[in-house]
Amino acid sequence: MKNKLIKAFTLSELVVVMLVIAVVVAVSIKITKTKFDVLISYTYYSAFNTIKTVTGEIMAGYVSEDRSQADIEHGCTGLQYWNETTGTCINRPASLPQNGTKFCEMFLDSVNIKDGDCTGAGPLAITTAANNSDFSNLEPDIVLKNGIKLYNLHNDPTNIAQLNGNNPIAIDFSGYKFASNFNINKFTNIISSAFILPSYAYEGDSLDFTNLPSRGYTVYADVNGDSGDSILYEDVFPFYITLSGTVVPAFDSNIESGGNSKSELEVSLSYDDYTSGSRVKKWILKSVSFQEAACTAGYVRTGFYCSGINVDAKCLNQDANCQLVIIKPLRN
Repeated sequence: MKNKLIKAFTLSELVVVMLVIAVVVAVSIKITKTKFDVLISYTYYSAFNTIKTVTGEIMAGYVSEDRSQADIEHGCTGLQYWNETTGTCINRPASLPQNGTKFCEMFLDSVNIKDGDCTGAGPLAITTAANNSDFSNLEPDIVLKNGIKLYNLHNDPTNIAQLNGNNPIAIDFSGYKFASNFNINKFTNIISSAFILPSYAYEGDSLDFTNLPSRGYTVYADVNGDSGDSILYEDVFPFYITLSGTVVPAFDSNIESGGNSKSELEVSLSYDDYTSGSRVKKWILKSVSFQEAACTAGYVRTGFYCSGINVDAKCLNQDANCQLVIIKPLRN
C-alpha cells in the first residue's frame, strides 16, 4: 500500500490563526462597548436635560397657596406661612410641589410621553429595586417619547441623605440664576410679568419650608428603556430633584458612574473676570464630572456629595457669576 500524504496545519499555524481570531474578537468587543458607552452618554444627557428643563418650568409656574390652621389664625397671606421660631408670618421660599402625585402630574403635562400615568411602582418596590440594582420588573411612572423610563416621580419627597445639610451658593434652574434666599414675592412678580402666570394649587396642611435644598424626589431614569437590562448604574441612573428646584445627578461612591463620571455627563465651570476692567469669561474647570464642577461652583454644598471638593474662592463672589456648562455629547 502506498502511504497517503495528508495536508494539515502545523501547530504554529493554528496558533497564529487563533491569535488573529482573538484580536478580531477583542477589537469587535471594544468597538461595540465604545458605541454602547456613547449611546449611554447621549441618553443620560437627554434624561438630565429633560428633568432639569421640566423642573425649571414647574418651579417657575407653581406657587402653592395651601395654608395651615396656624397660617389662617395668625392672618398670614397666601404667600406667607407662620413661623413658630420667629413668631411672625414670613415669606414662603419658592418650592416644588410637596405632594408626589401633584409633582408627577405637572411633570406629565410638560413632556411628550409614550406611556405612563403616574401610577408606577411605590416606595417599597423602588427601595427593593435599588437595593438589588435591578429595575427590570418595575412599572415606571412615565415613559418619555424617546423611550426613557422614569421611576419614583409620584412618590412623596423625602430627606435626601447624600444632600444632608446642603447649602448652595445659588439656585439655578432653566437658565435663570437667583440667590438661594430670594424673596418669593419678587420672584412671582418677575415670573408673572416676564414669563408665565404661576398656577396655584392645594396640597393639604403638610407643607414644610425648611431644608428645601436637602429634601425632594429621587427619580430613577432607565436611559436605555426596553433595549437594556435595567441595571442600576449601568443603564438606570438616579437624579435628585430638591424642593428648591435643583437637579443633581446621583452617584455611587464605590464606582465611577452617573454624577461622578464625566463619561455620563461632561461639565465645565466658567466665571466672569473683571481684572482687565471689562468682563472676560474664563474657565475654572474644563471637561470634568458633574460632581467636581457643581461642588467647586457651590451649586451643591454638602459633605457627602462633595467629599474632598471645596468651593473655589472665586465662586463665593456672586459678581463672578460662576456657571456650570453642560457639554452635549456627540451622537454617532
